Amino acid sequence: MRGWRKPSCNGELTSRRRLAVDRSLQLLATLLALLLIQDTAWAECQIPEQVFAEEHLRIASVRLDQSRLLLEPALFLYVDEADELYLPLDELTAALHFPLSRREEHVIEGWYISPERRFRLDADRCQVTLGSQQSPIAQPHLRAHDGSIYVHADAVQRWFPIELHFDPFEQALTVTPLETLPLQRRQERARRWARLPPRSAETDATVAPQELPYRTWDWPFIDVSVEQRLRRGDDGTDYASRYKVVGRGELLGHDTLLAIAGSDNEPVRDITARTGRSHPDPVLLGPLRARHYALGDISIPGHALIARPARARGAEISNFPLHRPREFDRIDLRGELPIGWEVELYHNGRLIDFARDIDHYDFIDVPLQFGTNRFRLVFYGPHGEVREERFQRIVGPGMIRPGEHNYRVIAARTRDDRGWQELTSDDRLFIDYQYGVHRLLSVGGSFRSLEDEDEEQRHYTSLNLSAAAPWAFAYIEAAADDADGRAASIDLSTQIGQVNLTGRSARFSDFDSERTRIGGPGQLKAQDFIGLRSRLPTTAGGIRPSIDIGAQQEDWTQGERTELFGTLAAQSRFWRASQRIDSRRTATEERSYRLAYTRTLLSIRRHRFNIRSELNQQLRPQHDFTSASITADWRAFPAATARVGYIHGWADDTSRVNAGLSWQRHEIAIGTNVSVDDSGQIFAGISASFGLSHSPQQQRWIRSARAQTAAAAIDAEVFLDEDGSGTRRAEEPALADITVRAGGQRMQTDAGGRVHLQSLAPYRPLTVNIDERSVGNPFWEVVQPEAPLLLRPSRTAQLQLPIVPVGRVEGFVSTHDGRNASGIPIQLLDSEGNLVAQTRTAYDGFYTVESVRPGRYLLRAEHTSRRLSASAALAVKGESQQLDLVLTPRDDHPQP
Repeated sequence: MRGWRKPSCNGELTSRRRLAVDRSLQLLATLLALLLIQDTAWAECQIPEQVFAEEHLRIASVRLDQSRLLLEPALFLYVDEADELYLPLDELTAALHFPLSRREEHVIEGWYISPERRFRLDADRCQVTLGSQQSPIAQPHLRAHDGSIYVHADAVQRWFPIELHFDPFEQALTVTPLETLPLQRRQERARRWARLPPRSAETDATVAPQELPYRTWDWPFIDVSVEQRLRRGDDGTDYASRYKVVGRGELLGHDTLLAIAGSDNEPVRDITARTGRSHPDPVLLGPLRARHYALGDISIPGHALIARPARARGAEISNFPLHRPREFDRIDLRGELPIGWEVELYHNGRLIDFARDIDHYDFIDVPLQFGTNRFRLVFYGPHGEVREERFQRIVGPGMIRPGEHNYRVIAARTRDDRGWQELTSDDRLFIDYQYGVHRLLSVGGSFRSLEDEDEEQRHYTSLNLSAAAPWAFAYIEAAADDADGRAASIDLSTQIGQVNLTGRSARFSDFDSERTRIGGPGQLKAQDFIGLRSRLPTTAGGIRPSIDIGAQQEDWTQGERTELFGTLAAQSRFWRASQRIDSRRTATEERSYRLAYTRTLLSIRRHRFNIRSELNQQLRPQHDFTSASITADWRAFPAATARVGYIHGWADDTSRVNAGLSWQRHEIAIGTNVSVDDSGQIFAGISASFGLSHSPQQQRWIRSARAQTAAAAIDAEVFLDEDGSGTRRAEEPALADITVRAGGQRMQTDAGGRVHLQSLAPYRPLTVNIDERSVGNPFWEVVQPEAPLLLRPSRTAQLQLPIVPVGRVEGFVSTHDGRNASGIPIQLLDSEGNLVAQTRTAYDGFYTVESVRPGRYLLRAEHTSRRLSASAALAVKGESQQLDLVLTPRDDHPQP
């Protein structure tokens, strides 16, 4: 046992006192010695001047650890005979964005990381102050050379939370932060800002987007999808094929679309043609201030009291915003679906519907909540492709600005082959109008003319009012037909925390319309609905549940119907699940019956595996399973996905097993599928699809595995703008391997400096820029576009992205009597007299102006108090040059 032993209690107390006195004397002697040593060192500290030889000079770039962010392109540092590294402290801390500055010739003072962390280096006394603590510096760790204070790398690492590594072969100094530096926090903020969605052209009036002029004719974008199927059974072998080709481009100054679909039985089954224009702002057709007009195959919106949505051929003109719902509490989502694709619809993160095995999707009357409605369309291709479309719709304040007029006029004839089967082809005239009275109040009206069941033309008129409050939103509408029928409805919606409540009540009096005659016994007389949606608290395991319940009561002339529904959904990081129950009771004069069914969906995604299952059951009039399916996808390789599935139907007691393999490259997507049912029938199919966007720059079509006709494209050319004109001359070189970013996409330029970006969103401002990290030359500066682009579908925008070689101007400023001029303002003016850059001379009269683009300039220095000035003209061509100025009494000086 170490130490001494205690013989007795009194002895122990005596020993403790002696030990305390001895330690106190030793500590006092040590402190006095340290003070004497420090005072002597500080008093006698003299920094050696100009101790470095030229062969010890190193010029290194300074970069930030893993990000490789360039902090300083050229830092002068020295490595002496003993391989000791010395750094210019003021230049290094400036590169790290530490606000330190020279107070005197050999004093550097300021703070780092935060204002509370003060720093002061007094080289004349070999003393450093960190916060409130002062420490001596070993004299060999300080050097004064060429007007700068050089500090040993070990001392820099002790003072600041960084580690330094110098690579003599790459001539690079790497800085590894031990704490988060301010420049890293700025990077993180910039990344968060970059993730923010771009503001629309209607809300961002500061920078107007650049628009593309329409052309008389332009090369179209094309989508092609083909499929071949085979069925083999006891009755023989059948073959079937189908195709679809969509072409879209500009013709006679309009956006024109032509789509042809067919099969082996009908070579031309359907033709869709449309031409028109669209714009986010009301700038079309002069005084009509339209946002959209079209001629050909169009979509007719529905009306809650009068008509259902329909597809038609005719004409449409509208100045309603392009991205907003057509009625208050519901929205219609339509679009083309390539052959073999499936689509799922998510509303506020909850799966609500899907479509498959058709060449288009129609999600009709999708309900909207009060507040923000976030939608997500997830498309699954037959070859393992997955893509998403996200958008939102807002119900409530801000739907129409005060004093704004919105209108829509449609004259068309409905189509049997693409519309509702209950309807026959008929001529329709629709007129809608809305006016913003106040930020929280708008009024409107509509006129509808369409044929009834007896093929007689019927006319309807309606008036509506939208009113909002901080806690609720209301939509009131009254309608009348030409046979003295009347209808009225009120919709209410409110949100309390995470709970969204909606209600609707409608009354009909001898009112005959598509909405009142379809779906029930007789004519609809009354309709009442109440619904609740809410996100429940997240569980400890990270499960996010939600609930959606509702009830609807309808009174018809020949009976009544009551509907109840409820959906419980939950999701976590790797899975989503939902359970929906629907119950319907219908009572007529003859009988009363009930129907109830449930649907269960489950999706699990983990690593390269994705499993989706569906189970449907009938609960009333008797319990029975109706169908079940399970599908598993495995992404075996980045371009290949294998799929297996099982489907069973209890109604006809059949089962089917299927397997498929899809292969997707950049230029084409190919998929195969084979299935066998329990009767021995074999089904097999192969499909292929691709899209073509045209590149005017390369004068050819660029093929893609994704559809392109609904998207836009960009041809960008990156070059070295040696004269700073912004336009490429023949002798200016193209730049390869430069990363161009747009719309979430990144692509590197080829050997000719060209890049073709596809699948970009139209009618939304889009920023195109160069990733500065891909520019390896520190004396090149990226010139980012000043305004975003407003793209259109099936149109390629062409733009040049210049990179300018920049130079550095440096030198000394002295007075006419030969003294250094410190603190003198330096201004750099362009040929038109505009201020380009400004700085001040250091204590020794030295100045530097960084990142000067090519051109002719005037460099001017002025000592206002002594009425001295100097100026000189110079031409910058992208290199570093020195220009010394001598201050003389004010006189005429050269002009640029």
